[in-house]
Amino acid sequence: MKEQYLTKISNQDQRRLYLVVFLAAIVITSKKSLIIYNEEILVALTFFAFVFFVYNFFGNQVKESLDERCLLIQQELETFFVLKKDSLIQALQQHKNVSSLMKSITTLIKFTKQLLNKASQRCLVVLNNIFFQHIKQKLSTLFLSTTPLELEWNRQLAAYQLPLVLANLENGDH
Repeated sequence: MKEQYLTKISNQDQRRLYLVVFLAAIVITSKKSLIIYNEEILVALTFFAFVFFVYNFFGNQVKESLDERCLLIQQELETFFVLKKDSLIQALQQHKNVSSLMKSITTLIKFTKQLLNKASQRCLVVLNNIFFQHIKQKLSTLFLSTTPLELEWNRQLAAYQLPLVLANLENGDH
C-alpha cells in the first residue's frame, strides 16, 4: 500500500515536471515567433490541458461515477424487460380468454339454432293440428247442417271433402 502511494506521488511529480517543461517551451517559442498562436490553437491547448488534468486527478472518480450510472441503466433496462415480458404474458392470456369465449359463443349459437329449428318444427305440427281441428269442425258443421235447400248438397260435399282434407293433412301436404 505504501509503495503504491509512493509510486503515485512520483508519477504525479513526473507529470508536473512534464507540464512545466511544456509550458516553458510554449513561452520560449512564442517569444521567438517560431509558432504563431491564434485563438483556435490556444483553445485547443487549454482543452487538452483540461482533459489531461481531469484524467490524472479525477479519472478514478469519473470512472466510478460512470460505472455506477452504467449499473443503474442496466437495472432499469432489466426492469423494463421484466415488465414487458409480464405485460406480453398477460396479453397472451387475455387473447386465449377471448379465443375460448369466441368458441363458447359459437357453440351457444349452434345450440340456439338447433333449439329454434326444433321449436319451429313443433310449432308447425301444432299449427297443422289446430288447422286440422278447425277444418274438421267446419266440415262437421257443414255435414250436420239442417237448412232445407242446401242440406243434401252440404252433406255430400262435406262427406266427400272431409276425407280428402284429413288425408292431405296427415300426409303433410298443405
